Amino acid sequence: MRSWLRWFYVAWLVGCKGNADATPDAIAAADAAVETASDATPSDDSALPLPALATCVTGPAFCTDLPVEDTIAASYRKDAYLPKATYAEYTDTPLTGGRFHVAAVAHASGTVTKVVINGVDVAALEQLHPGVEWHHVWPRAFVAGEAVWLAFHSRDPAWDIATTGHIRVETTAGVAIDGDFPVQATPVPLTYVTTDAARETVLIHVHNTDTQPHTMARIVLNGRDVTAGAPCVGESQIAPGQSALWTVRLCAPWQPGAAWTARVDYADAPSAIGVGRVVPPRFAIEAWPNNIDCVSPAAPASGPFKKHFAAGFDTGYWYWGEHGCNFSFADMANDPTGVSAGWQTLVGDDFPADQPDLLHPDAAIAGFLTGDESDAQLWDPKTGENQYAAKAATTELLWKNYPQWPVYNGGMTNGNMGAFAGVTDIQGIDFYIAACAPHVTPFGNAPPVRGAYDYLHNARNNHMPLPTWQYAQGLAGGWNKGGGGQPVIHSQPSVAEIWSQGIAVMAAGAKGLMWFQTNMPEAEFAPELWQAIADVNWTFRGVRALLREGDLTGQATSTHALVLVDAIRARRAIVVPALDFATDNIVDDVLCLSSFINDNKAPHWLFSSVTTDIAVTVPRDLAVVDVFEVLADRVVDVPVRVDAATRTVTLPGVALGEARAARVFVLAGDWQVRSEVEQALHQ
Repeated sequence: MRSWLRWFYVAWLVGCKGNADATPDAIAAADAAVETASDATPSDDSALPLPALATCVTGPAFCTDLPVEDTIAASYRKDAYLPKATYAEYTDTPLTGGRFHVAAVAHASGTVTKVVINGVDVAALEQLHPGVEWHHVWPRAFVAGEAVWLAFHSRDPAWDIATTGHIRVETTAGVAIDGDFPVQATPVPLTYVTTDAARETVLIHVHNTDTQPHTMARIVLNGRDVTAGAPCVGESQIAPGQSALWTVRLCAPWQPGAAWTARVDYADAPSAIGVGRVVPPRFAIEAWPNNIDCVSPAAPASGPFKKHFAAGFDTGYWYWGEHGCNFSFADMANDPTGVSAGWQTLVGDDFPADQPDLLHPDAAIAGFLTGDESDAQLWDPKTGENQYAAKAATTELLWKNYPQWPVYNGGMTNGNMGAFAGVTDIQGIDFYIAACAPHVTPFGNAPPVRGAYDYLHNARNNHMPLPTWQYAQGLAGGWNKGGGGQPVIHSQPSVAEIWSQGIAVMAAGAKGLMWFQTNMPEAEFAPELWQAIADVNWTFRGVRALLREGDLTGQATSTHALVLVDAIRARRAIVVPALDFATDNIVDDVLCLSSFINDNKAPHWLFSSVTTDIAVTVPRDLAVVDVFEVLADRVVDVPVRVDAATRTVTLPGVALGEARAARVFVLAGDWQVRSEVEQALHQ
């Protein structure tokens, strides 16, 4: 791992660390309405189609000439965390405070000069324990009458008994916001807000966590009530435990970096509020290459680059100050002749955020990393610096100087993740269960086989309704043992462990797949492992357009207690990942230690052969006409059973095990989905 904190707990492990999607987002064609069942007759399955029972008709597109509501709305969410009994990491359990999303409309035009919360300058609050860990205001240059937002996190327990807070924002032109905001959580939060590929339609996902149904009353977008016109709402009542997807058609595309605010009012529950910046609609498949491998679009003919490109990667990580492979990254980033079509770069955290104009506006940049495993500690033990506020300040410098590109941050804990979530546009985390990798929990508390999924899913729950890019465990020299004159013990994840952790990224609702690491010597030593990574990548490429606009619903169940499934609902389809967490053994720290000492090898999780039925509850506003499994190079038919009364589609007898530790299925709402997925598998 990249954080040596983990080594403190497992001292006996030795290691080191030294363009838009190639697939067009064909879903943009479905903006007008939710698809109903096709008139075509299913080829072999008389149980399908399952028709939609609710449809919507989209009215005129939402424009900015609607009247602005002069209100201050807010949502409060508590941090999500994992149980100490399973994940005994060193962090404190985050019981007090939480994160706020506050949406407002500016009363003055001008650049923000001061933010005051409950009568205290936020700059002072960020130095208190507890106070405010970080805050953001966006945009920094307000326009009177336009939507603006404030986001902040505080562990102050006073928020848990408060009913209101007060916010005052001053600008160079005077006071722009001054008023109370509610302190309340909603049982029906926004879980994901995004746009279609053309940025012409806003997609709003919500989930009812309550035991009672709740009914949507209004949708307010950027301070304007759009309920009567633009939204496509198939179902306004959300049953307990269920999700809904609503869309709003825009007059003009939202521009990357622009502020957005979304508010859903319920007839019988507190409102749900989400705020953020428009990020490019792209699902990245990223490699953090070993620094000896020249994986760069500046060297498109090089062996490593060609191997990565063929393996389905379209994004690479590079430090700004990297000088190697006969090029400087700083020069390469702005050289259009060195940019291979379909490849983008995530810029390392050594980039000087305070310096504008270092990057050409058309550079093939996926975004900026502000730090890896940044949540290891809240306050710098040497300087006393507030780590949250420091990352937030770097983020705002990047937003100011390069607003069109997203900012990303990586984490490592479940206890601190909730407080960091929201510091950047996109959040991620890494947590690995194979190759006896170091772990954040102490020696003797090795992670269970589902550990990677649990940490990734927890990160998503904290960062929502914003997107996550999540890590999977790839090939890294740091997993190996020995060296330094001793024989090298190649300790890499097995094929099954690669599949399990790769598809865990999908099952956790991520909007980007990132591998730590890729390593050409290890790929050549064990080509079957490189092939497994490539196969996972291409499986993602088949469905990533659906994954990017879809969101987890929890509306899939398995008859086997140790098979994890979920249903990721997009406008025209549901993607269903399935993960086998039944194993024939347990890999723990003692086994790792004894295996290296006695056998000169790393133990592997052995996935049990299991069979399960997977049942998916289909929303009333989505038809299902076709069901298939997605493989790395093709799609295949699967048997299904349909219960029209309960709107349940069941995949019977799904087999999982060492040979297939994870599988991916699609329930399609129209016949075109299959061909789009097939096409994406070969682009």
